[in-house]
Amino acid sequence: LKVMKKIILINIIVSYFIFSVVIIFSPLLIDLIKSGESVLPFNDKRSELPNYENVSWAKKHFLEFSELNTSYREHIVWKRNDFNGETITIKNGYRMNNKNENFTLNKDIWMFGGSTTWGTGSDDKNTIPALIENLTNVSTLNLGETGYNTTQELNLFLKEFVKHKPKIIIFYDGINDVGKCMKDLKYFSTGQENVINSKLISRPYFENLLIAPLKILEKVKDSFKNNQNTTHIYDCDTNISKAENIAKIFVNNWMSIKLIAEENNIEFIPVLQPTIFTSTSNKDYLSSETKSFRKEQYEILYELIKKELNKRNFEYLNLENSLNKEENYFIDFCHLSPDGNMKIAREIVTSKFFKN
Repeated sequence: LKVMKKIILINIIVSYFIFSVVIIFSPLLIDLIKSGESVLPFNDKRSELPNYENVSWAKKHFLEFSELNTSYREHIVWKRNDFNGETITIKNGYRMNNKNENFTLNKDIWMFGGSTTWGTGSDDKNTIPALIENLTNVSTLNLGETGYNTTQELNLFLKEFVKHKPKIIIFYDGINDVGKCMKDLKYFSTGQENVINSKLISRPYFENLLIAPLKILEKVKDSFKNNQNTTHIYDCDTNISKAENIAKIFVNNWMSIKLIAEENNIEFIPVLQPTIFTSTSNKDYLSSETKSFRKEQYEILYELIKKELNKRNFEYLNLENSLNKEENYFIDFCHLSPDGNMKIAREIVTSKFFKN
């Protein structure tokens, strides 16, 4: 009987210890992940693509990219924190065109967009805004941010426009508005809506203790799904009403910018960006998953966006088929290596919309 009691006591102590460790270290692990300090080895292999065969800074760039973190900002929801790396320089939340540049809003060209504008896959001097500045010798500010959709870009424009009036505004869009096709997002959502929502929910004390461990379990479960087909988590192919609303919001945002630009005698260049699905450039070096990722969602949304733009007689620069040479432009389903960025920059500055 004494032996049995001793075993039970030991089991209680061990269980208490394990439970305490889980409760204490789960929040710490989540904080590390949020702060950009990954507890897993760096595993972004895009630097090994043939696009970067003779590019010495590629591996360093993707390593630095993995170290970036963000902060919450009203109305635009998130913005990158400042960073001073070898390939990435962020000041006042904006990516610079070169390491020695000082931040200022007082530039003649403002370019908005998501991560393709921000420059995922390129060092500072090879982003699209930096290349536009180099090609035209006109000062250009990179206002792109990873994950931004057109509503966030509009809000960011309104925030900064009261401080400075540029001569040209470029909106380079398409990719991230399609991201709202995820089933758990609405037609007017940002990518972080559910994350912020979860933070605002008031829970009982005991439930809060279990939230962190459950999140860790969820991340572990999600890691096993990385190589599975994810098309089932999108619904623009089945929820046409939602898809149409996404397209209308997209066009309404562009129209709002156009009206402000016309009233202030500013050139507005709206650009529909290319995807791997709309281009015939070489894709053989990319994985089959990359080449099919959300393909159906993009095809549906792009057609609805173009239909809505045409219905309103809205003129725009359509670059969805601009990367049709047999070159290695793409590093995934939407991001480009520097040669792709140069092609896009040239298309913009030589278009009829660029009258500077």
